[in-house]
Amino acid sequence: RVSRRNRLLGGGHAVQIHLNVVADAVIRHVTAAESAKKKTNDIPKIAAPKIDGKLDDSEWKGAIAGELVIAGSGAVPAERTRYWIGGDDKNLYIAFRCNESNIKGIKTTFTHEDNRDSALYSDDCVEIFIDPFNDGISGKYQFIINSKGVFFDGYCGNKNFQSKLQRSCSVTANSWNVEIAIPYEDIGISPKGAETFMLNLT
Repeated sequence: RVSRRNRLLGGGHAVQIHLNVVADAVIRHVTAAESAKKKTNDIPKIAAPKIDGKLDDSEWKGAIAGELVIAGSGAVPAERTRYWIGGDDKNLYIAFRCNESNIKGIKTTFTHEDNRDSALYSDDCVEIFIDPFNDGISGKYQFIINSKGVFFDGYCGNKNFQSKLQRSCSVTANSWNVEIAIPYEDIGISPKGAETFMLNLT
């Protein structure tokens, strides 16, 4: 299950972050060293960005920001992928900017909304895994989005899970971008505080 983007990067690229859901989070920015140590971070509380795939809303300036690295080595790949994470009382917000030197070469087998829950991992895509109880036992939610905005959502491998995920993508001359809103209620998390969950981005 290796997409063209992963092959270009010479292997899987990922970051794992442990996040606290708090009522009034202090904004912190994640460094590469903190990510490597799986440091727990508070989710910054941000105003809801417009989910249009453009990443130009000022709200993202208050989000956690970081960069995907090559799994194992921790090296920054040639085709860099930036991410942003924030939240409000209802949603977890995640954005990606995927640099692409060959923008016409983006692999998009699945292009229509009817392709929801198809084998999107074979396309150039981003993936989000969420372990809501941070115990490695209870199961994980999985979301995959390609550059056309077609998405997969599943729970413990069961694609019959249907979330209310919102997403939008845009393609520029040298990158493709994704903005995502995942309702907390879809992943069994209350935004009242005291919850810690694991988020894995690839």
